[in-house]
Parts: sequence; structure tokens; C-alpha cells
Amino acid sequence: MNKAYRSKLEVSPLYDGKTWEVTSPFEFIAYGQKFVIPVGFTFDFASIPVAFRWLFQPATGKYRMAALCHDYLYTTKTFSRLYADNFFLDMMKQDRVNWLKRYTIYWAVRLGGGSYYG
Repeated sequence: MNKAYRSKLEVSPLYDGKTWEVTSPFEFIAYGQKFVIPVGFTFDFASIPVAFRWLFQPATGKYRMAALCHDYLYTTKTFSRLYADNFFLDMMKQDRVNWLKRYTIYWAVRLGGGSYYG
């Protein structure tokens, strides 16, 4: 298990087919601070446009736990958007997401994620 993740990921899909719900508390460490994502937190793993889902599968990619943590950091706004995005990039690297996919996702988040954070 990645050193930033402190528990097993347990989620359940919701009826809309794109949103998931955390079913057991999920712990992770970001910049030395412990976070616990509570049961009931909803997220979409990765906000990937439909046209690109053949290449990037939101719920099954190696980046899925990093995406959950990133969504939580965006929701809580504990860190700046840049810190949250850089954490996402760091976790994707630790999760062995290949370089091209990692940076494609990262730059998509940097370019398009502002409206979700703000």
C-alpha cells in the first residue's frame, strides 16, 4: 500500500452511474497532516470527459485513490489548489501511473479544475 494511504479503499457506486460513496473511513497523509474521509463522502474518482474515458478509466485506473484524496482536498480546501494538485501528481507517481498519463491528468486538472475548487 502506498505510504500516504492508511486504510483500504471501500466504496459503493451510486445510481447515477458516475458517482461513488465512501463506505468505510479512508485515511491518508498529505503534507504531514492526517485526513480521514468519512463514510458518505461522494466523489467521481476522476472527472474525465466522456470522449477520453476509453483512455482514462475513472474508477479503475491506478490513480483512483489519488483522485479520491484530491477530490477530498478540493472539498475541504485545507490546502491551496496548487498544493492539492501537486499532491495528486505526487501520489500518481507513487502509485506508478506512467509519466505520460500522470502529466496528462495533472495538466487537465490544472487547466480545468479551477471551477471545482472555487
